[in-house]
Amino acid sequence: MSESIHVILHILADLNGRIDGPFFADPHATAALGAYGRLRSELKCDAALYGQTTMAEGFCDGMYPHAHAECLNHFEDHVADDHAQNYLVSLDPLGTLDFDSGSVSKKGRPAAHVIQVLSGKVSRAYLDHLRARGVSWIFGGSDELDLQDVLEKLESKWHIKRLMIAGGGKCDWSFARKNLIDELSIVVAPLASAENGTPSIFEAMRDDDLTCTAYQLVKALPLEGDALWLNYKKK
Repeated sequence: MSESIHVILHILADLNGRIDGPFFADPHATAALGAYGRLRSELKCDAALYGQTTMAEGFCDGMYPHAHAECLNHFEDHVADDHAQNYLVSLDPLGTLDFDSGSVSKKGRPAAHVIQVLSGKVSRAYLDHLRARGVSWIFGGSDELDLQDVLEKLESKWHIKRLMIAGGGKCDWSFARKNLIDELSIVVAPLASAENGTPSIFEAMRDDDLTCTAYQLVKALPLEGDALWLNYKKK
């Protein structure tokens, strides 16, 4: 666990634990969606963090065409803006995402400065591209990301104290399996579905991820529209 950053997983799921799919458009999920947005504001996080897939689906401006063309032998972080009101942290180890600018404003949320979390498997041209767009970046490792080191850099370089993780499932599990999530905030929509292949709150990235992490229930609060808010803290 980072001693400086309080890490909160805030997510909306259906009764199956799925975090994507047709239930979002169902009228019975309307109240849960509203509660999820209100709770997001009440959590008062300085930054939101997403995995590469979630960023590609809703927050970036396309895919970079010449990603991971080489392996760097020198890693230097770049802080383009450390006075923003909000930050959007993107786990993108191979440098696949493209941005038109260093600020993203989507889904009716305030503009947030983009911080790319990269591995050493990115091209120098990609870093030059990010710099020209005003995007910040940090290196989380030469190969696999060291998430503890990532959290420490976010605190030291941008003074982030409360970090919200909001998907996808592989991103969520990458933090949970390392025991780096301090708090779970799960809004459950009163809908069940049988769609196959839809990601759940936690998704293993490989076979050795098949372990368990325990949490302690703090609050279970019924919400409007038969939704439920579950609040857990790390044991």
